[in-house]
Amino acid sequence: MEAKKAVRDQTISNHDIAEKFRLLADLLEIKGEASYKIAAYRKAADSIDHTPEPLSTLRQQGRLETIPGVGKAIAQKIEDLLDTGTFELLEEVTSEYPPTLRELLQVPDLGPKRVKLLWDELKVGSLDALELAIEDGRIYKVKGLGPKAIERIIEGLKSLKGRDIRIPIGKARELGKRIVQQLLEKTDKVEKIELAGSIRRFRETAGDIDIVAASEHPEDIIDTFCSLPMVHDVNMKGENRCRVMIEGGIQVDLICLPAQHWGTLLLHFTGSRDHNLHLRDLALERGAHMSEYGFKKNEQLITFSTEEEVYKFLGMQYVPPEMREDRGEIELSLIHQLPKVIRQKDIRGDLHMHSTWSDGKCSIQDMALAARSLGYEYICITDHSQSLGIARGLTPERIVEQRKEIESLNKELAPFKILQGIEMEVLSDGSMDLPEEVLRGLDLVIASVHSGLRQGREKVTSRALAAIRHPLVDILAHPTGRIIGSREGGDFDLETIFREAARTGTILEVDGDPNRLDLRDVNAQEAVDSGCLISISSDAHSIEGLYNMEYGVGTAARGWLRPQDVINTRPLDEMLKLLKRNRS
Repeated sequence: MEAKKAVRDQTISNHDIAEKFRLLADLLEIKGEASYKIAAYRKAADSIDHTPEPLSTLRQQGRLETIPGVGKAIAQKIEDLLDTGTFELLEEVTSEYPPTLRELLQVPDLGPKRVKLLWDELKVGSLDALELAIEDGRIYKVKGLGPKAIERIIEGLKSLKGRDIRIPIGKARELGKRIVQQLLEKTDKVEKIELAGSIRRFRETAGDIDIVAASEHPEDIIDTFCSLPMVHDVNMKGENRCRVMIEGGIQVDLICLPAQHWGTLLLHFTGSRDHNLHLRDLALERGAHMSEYGFKKNEQLITFSTEEEVYKFLGMQYVPPEMREDRGEIELSLIHQLPKVIRQKDIRGDLHMHSTWSDGKCSIQDMALAARSLGYEYICITDHSQSLGIARGLTPERIVEQRKEIESLNKELAPFKILQGIEMEVLSDGSMDLPEEVLRGLDLVIASVHSGLRQGREKVTSRALAAIRHPLVDILAHPTGRIIGSREGGDFDLETIFREAARTGTILEVDGDPNRLDLRDVNAQEAVDSGCLISISSDAHSIEGLYNMEYGVGTAARGWLRPQDVINTRPLDEMLKLLKRNRS
C-alpha cells in the first residue's frame, strides 16, 4: 500500500480526483440516490477542480477540510484516492454500473431514470450500446418508454453523434492553462509561451490544444513537456515540436523556436487556416515565402519578434486574433480601416450575476469585492425570479429584503456601486414572472426564456417578443437558450427579434458563460448591424465565474463588436441612461 501511495501522490491530479467525484455523482443519480448527496459530491468536485494547491500537499498539512464542500467523509475519500486511486463507495457503484453509463446522460431527453430503465431492461451501458438497441428494435420493448419518448431519444442521439468531436472553449482553455503552468513549474528556460489555435481566437470549441513557446533551448523544452504529469502518451517528438495526448484523449501540440521567430510562429499557429493562406498569398505578391520561421526572400530569412511587425511588413493593420477568420478583415486591414474591437479593459461593469440569494455560491458582498478587485466600477445582482424554483427564485418579499442588504453594502463600498436587478422568467404563455410594481423598484430587469424551448418557432419567438416589448425589461438574456454541446436552443426568429429589440431599445446579451456564449459571434454582429445595443455579461454563479467575462469579450470581438456597441463599457451614469426605462 505504501509503494502504491507514493506513486499515486505523484501522479493523480486535482482534476482527476474531481472527475472521480463527478463520475460517482452521475452514477448515484442514475441509481436514484438522494439529491442532496449527489449535489454534495458535485460541489466538492467543482471546488477541488478550482483548488490551486495539489491535494496531496493539503493532505500533508491537514487542510483538506478547508476546501469548500469537503467535510470529513469526503476528505477521507480524497485520502483513499491519493493512496489507491479509488474508494469504497466508488467501487460499490461501479460494480453495479459501468462508468460508460454516464455517457447516456449526454443524450437529450434521456435523464437518469430512463438511463437506469435502459440498463435494468436491456443492459444498455454506453452510447454505442444505445445505438445498437435502437437499430435492432430492442428499445421498443422497454416498458415505460412510449413511442414519442423513443422518437425524442433517437433524435437526441442523432444530434449528439452528429456533432464534431470538439472541446468546449472553457474546458480547452483551462486544460491548456494547466499544462502551460506545469511546464513553467518544471523549467525556467521558456522565454515566451501562449495558447494558440482556436483557443486564442476564442472559437466556441477547439479540435485540440495548440501551444507555442520561445526558447533558446527548444529540445530541452520538448523533453520537459513530454514528461509532464498531465501527459499520458507521446505520439510524436522532434527537435522543436511534439504531439501528446492528455486526459480524456485530448491532443496537445507544442512547437518551440528561438524568440526571433516569435512573430510568425505565433501568427502561424493561431490561424485560422483561411486567414493564413490569404496572408501567404500577400507575401508571395511581395516575392516572399511565409512560414512559422519568418519570410524567405531572395534566399534571405527575415524574422519578426512580434505579430505587429509581421502585419506591418505586409502593409497591414494588426488584426486581433479573434478576427482572423478571413471574413473581410484582411481587406479592411490593407486599407487601414479595420474596426477597433472590444477588449477586456473596455468593460466597466458586469450586469448579470447570481448570489446565494438564489443559486449562486457566494454572497453579494463577496461577489462585489471580487468584481471591484477586477477593476469594475459597478455590478448588477440578478438572481432568479420566483418561478425558477430549482434555483430558489426570489419572491417579491425576498426582493425587498435583498434590497436592504444591497443598500447597506453600497454605503460601505462607495463609490463602487451594486445595482439590484432580477433575471425574470418569461412564462410559457408569454407573461412575466413578476408584477410591474415589483419591477419598477429594481434598477435593471433581465428577461430569460429558460423553459419550453422545444415549442415551435412562432411560440418561442412570441415569448421573446413579449419580453422585448415590456416597458420594464431592459435586457434579453442568452437569447437562444443554447447550451454548447448539449442543447441547440430554441428555434427563434432572430431577425424579427433583432428588429424589434432595436425598435424598443431592449438590449441583447452576449452571455460569457463558456457553456453558453449566447448570442454567438455571428448573431451578435447581426444584432448590432440591426441597430441593437449589446450587454456582455459573465452570468457568474461564483467568484470564479466572474472570469467568464473574457469569453464574452472574445465572442463579441469575433463578431467585430466595438466598445461603443456594448452598454457596459460606459460609466455608471451613462450606462443607466441607456436602459430602456431611463430613455427619453
